[in-house]
Amino acid sequence: MKRGRKIKRPRPHIPLHVRVMVAERQPYAGGFPRAKDGWPIGTPLKFRLDFALDMLFGEKPAHLDHDPPLRARAFNPRTGKYTPDANDPDYLIYRTAEDHRVKTNVRGDHGQYSDRALIRREKKRERRRSGKKFKHRWPKGRKIQNRPFPKGKRPFQKRG
Repeated sequence: MKRGRKIKRPRPHIPLHVRVMVAERQPYAGGFPRAKDGWPIGTPLKFRLDFALDMLFGEKPAHLDHDPPLRARAFNPRTGKYTPDANDPDYLIYRTAEDHRVKTNVRGDHGQYSDRALIRREKKRERRRSGKKFKHRWPKGRKIQNRPFPKGKRPFQKRG
């Protein structure tokens, strides 16, 4: 592999039946019929998903969130799989679009680190494990300007 090239991590498609499982298991969405309790046989999964999301969030747009984020999970480059799996319903949750944005960019759940901060910390850990040296930001040969003391008495000299 060429130096400096990164492995493309897959972001797998989440099947519709997994999305329905996630939406129907959310703790505050218990007011609609489950498949074994009351959905007629042959009810389309898209209808069940739309119904569950409407019960959860009403008219607000909903996003499916990986918790923890995919980039912060262990990844096997040989198999191309994450641990835990990217489509595991236990690690997926529906959130409103605004809540998802806040969790990703501002702060995580209950004041924890945001997803971007978790990813940054994981990259740093990987870099330490691999033994790569940190690259300095300044190019070689850049000199920090030296400034001489002002002429006359210096403040730290003993007085007469």
